[in-house]
Amino acid sequence: MARVLIDNLKDGLEGRQPSCLINTEVVVNNE
Repeated sequence: MARVLIDNLKDGLEGRQPSCLINTEVVVNNE
């Protein structure tokens, strides 16, 4: 799951998907 989180953050930094923030919150809540 951490690998997916890192990929989402990279996509967010590159301006691909702003949804990376939502995914980050979901991962934190699941942990």
